[in-house]
Amino acid sequence: MFLPTMTDKEIEQEARKDFFELATKVKISLERFSKRYCDLVLNSNLYLNDTPYSFINQTVENLQWKTRRRNVWKSHFRFDHQRDGFLIFYFLYTAVYRETGTEYIFQNNLDRPFAERFTKHFIDRYKERHLAPRGIDVGNMPIPLYFQIHNPNNFIGQYYKTSDLDITGGKHKKFWIANEGIYVTDYIDGMLTYITFMDKEGLSPLKAQVYEEETVWHQIKLIIDEKCDETIRSRSVYQLAANPKAVAIMERFAKRNIADDGDGEKQKAVRYVREMMKKNFELMEEAREEGARREKEMLRKNRVVGTLSTEGLDKMVEIKSYHLPPNATDKNTNE
Repeated sequence: MFLPTMTDKEIEQEARKDFFELATKVKISLERFSKRYCDLVLNSNLYLNDTPYSFINQTVENLQWKTRRRNVWKSHFRFDHQRDGFLIFYFLYTAVYRETGTEYIFQNNLDRPFAERFTKHFIDRYKERHLAPRGIDVGNMPIPLYFQIHNPNNFIGQYYKTSDLDITGGKHKKFWIANEGIYVTDYIDGMLTYITFMDKEGLSPLKAQVYEEETVWHQIKLIIDEKCDETIRSRSVYQLAANPKAVAIMERFAKRNIADDGDGEKQKAVRYVREMMKKNFELMEEAREEGARREKEMLRKNRVVGTLSTEGLDKMVEIKSYHLPPNATDKNTNE
């Protein structure tokens, strides 16, 4: 059982024991949840842009799991149906009441035990710097769960050191780029530990520069990575094209990081970056216009609201024969 006096290492060991008891059960429950709602989409007989469609845009299932060690874990399953498909998310977490306040432990990998710990300091900073200024009330949802739902696809900063952001050093300390800002983690006693959070609207000029450059170059890396999923690459293209500052950010990064040997090669490289990105943005804009044209055509074809497929309907519905009296049709016509 989790106790307030436990050390970080003892909490990690407790979470590991619970994982081996719960992982298979939660995985089976997740598979049932996924099948139930994916089948609703695939078997809806409703299509939009020739893609299976459902009027269920989002649904959530929360379950509670109690282990033999008397710990209570909660699972959060989410089904998000978007125009280009549907996604299934899951989270498994428990609250740990420590002497300094409430922390949370997450197990976001059901294939192997790996605990993620959200410290009270991180929770307080996220609430103070992001939720409170926007008047966001998460209700009874744990703040770390809200953070993870609204910040998917985070990535570790690669082009700056933690010391560049005035973050005290540490062998495993990293900063991450998220949709809502920058956060810092450390690897402590076997757990990925969330230390603090900085909202992107309140970043200092240097940290704002880090956020911009890390984001743009990460998107470029995804675009040129042929092994990357095509959906992720396409999303990165549109995000880059939608950023009016992308060219300036890339040029600024190149000027600072390309060595100047006095032979004009640095200036030539910067011009190349500028021209290359200009051409790429032109291609992106053409692709976006073509995509919009095709989408408009498909919406017109499908009457915007979608089309109802009647394939197999005759096998599902029993259609009875009705015998009308002689001249019944003519009588109705005359009336």
